[in-house]
Amino acid sequence: METDQLQAAIEKCRTIRQSKQVYPQVVMDFLQNRVTGSASPYKQKFIVQVRNQWMPVSTSEIMAFEKDNLFYIHTRSGEKHILNFESMEDIEELIDPNQYYRANRQWIIHVDSIKTVKQLDNLKLTVNLHYPAVRQIDISREKAPLFKKWLDR
Repeated sequence: METDQLQAAIEKCRTIRQSKQVYPQVVMDFLQNRVTGSASPYKQKFIVQVRNQWMPVSTSEIMAFEKDNLFYIHTRSGEKHILNFESMEDIEELIDPNQYYRANRQWIIHVDSIKTVKQLDNLKLTVNLHYPAVRQIDISREKAPLFKKWLDR
């Protein structure tokens, strides 16, 4: 009888093992990182060129990303650096959406960079940043409800 029970247990283990879905290693790594609190899936630093040198800039120091022919980052200390990227979408994929919001085609802003938000008559929003060189950033009336929801978490 013990042999029959052992055989049944082995068969049950095989069935359970075969029925479980195997996830790609990337998904497993991401879940493991979330559980252990280690490495973030988002970029922690961007490399900018200052004169003939490279300089790492931590994402915690970046108040905004700007597209104006070239791509720029604006830092908490008031500096503006050229960033070597192809599109705003590429940047969006690398940064934490809980910290950064794509305000419009030209701007991605950090939640801590927002000083005030003013609603205009046409339901558009104007965002004023703590960064003095950037006076106002407009958010369309279509994106305004999403922005309010993102800001009011």
